[in-house]
Amino acid sequence: MVKGSLIERSEKFNALCRVFTPLIGATLSRYETAQLEYEPGKWDDWSDFPIRFYFGSEQVVSIAWNHSEALWIRDDLSYPFSPSNLGVRWVENSLPCFSKLRGERLVDVTLGATLFSGFPKMWDRIFLCFGSAWVEVFLAGDENAYRSHTVLPEVDMMHILKTSNRKS
Repeated sequence: MVKGSLIERSEKFNALCRVFTPLIGATLSRYETAQLEYEPGKWDDWSDFPIRFYFGSEQVVSIAWNHSEALWIRDDLSYPFSPSNLGVRWVENSLPCFSKLRGERLVDVTLGATLFSGFPKMWDRIFLCFGSAWVEVFLAGDENAYRSHTVLPEVDMMHILKTSNRKS
């Protein structure tokens, strides 16, 4: 199901607040990433589609980065674009960098910028703090990429939400 449009820079902060405000303090139960069936019976990771974070009693946040730092974020299971006639399946808890997150509470959300010499800031990084670790969903070319951090990297940032018991 395709729903909505990509969010440009000026709307990112408000969209992150809208989606994550009700989830601060919620426990991450699982996450999913997409795979595409590129030949019958042959599947491969497909980072163009969102990563889906599930909280508590199955509240979901879907995040996808696309070209030119455009963010697509929803609190449902829709897609940012149609996969045409190709099969899509969702794989649970498959990213080693996020392996310790399940069961942790969301305590902070931060929008971060990438700086390139001679270019304007690109607000293309989302940091989620789950108490014991920071995880990052960021723009890599025209798709999602993922990293985990033990502390929040020093980047230009705008804190969206945070609780007082955050570990930084």
